Amino acid sequence: MAHAGNNIWDDGDEYGASSAQSAKINPEQVNLHVLYVITGVAHADQLRDAIIQLFKLHNIVCNFKISLVTIRNEYYGYAYVYIENSSVFSRLTGVNSDGTRKTEHIPDPDWKMPIVSLKDALQKHHDKWYQKEKNVKLSWADEADKEEEEESIKARYEQQMLEVPINPELIIPSYKYAAEQKKYIRSRQEADAREKGSEIVEEVPEEGHFRVYVAKVPRTKSNIQQYILIVQMSPPTSAQKI
Repeated sequence: MAHAGNNIWDDGDEYGASSAQSAKINPEQVNLHVLYVITGVAHADQLRDAIIQLFKLHNIVCNFKISLVTIRNEYYGYAYVYIENSSVFSRLTGVNSDGTRKTEHIPDPDWKMPIVSLKDALQKHHDKWYQKEKNVKLSWADEADKEEEEESIKARYEQQMLEVPINPELIIPSYKYAAEQKKYIRSRQEADAREKGSEIVEEVPEEGHFRVYVAKVPRTKSNIQQYILIVQMSPPTSAQKI
């Protein structure tokens, strides 16, 4: 169990991550302690060091444990990270303690105030119903429609708001590629270029990034459910030796 901070007691990117982060979340399926992290070519110690660096930066003391998925020492490009403190998990994923996504309301940038003034719009509405009432007594359904229509008119003159997800507060920092990782990335670039019949135009980057998602429990209950996790994205179909 790794730890970060000043105390040995403690810790642990799109539900986002942000990208923990764009798909819809079923709150009942969210595991509030396990991150699903796309690691790419990163080794476990690189992910560990990045998390410790993040926790030190924010004075977080929290236990965490990394389980990098490998088969016969071959990497599959993802890991599960157990976070002991659910509040830290929340800050890493943008997920509330009840499993719902953190959101905020912002003004709708596409909303525009109607050209006709509210006063004129309401007057037109009242005139229409006044003429109708002159000819026939309004039923209770008519009265309800009249009131609903008036409220709808007023609503069009109020600033419209959008509910948008809040990005995670904590972002696991990038890591520097080691020589063998750069070599592996270059070999992949060369293989892709040969397949496409083109030349390699991009340089091998100096750093890699982690993408954070939430792990979820199955919908169907079973005796072994506590040992099962579901991820939003499928891992690579083949392993890679780095």
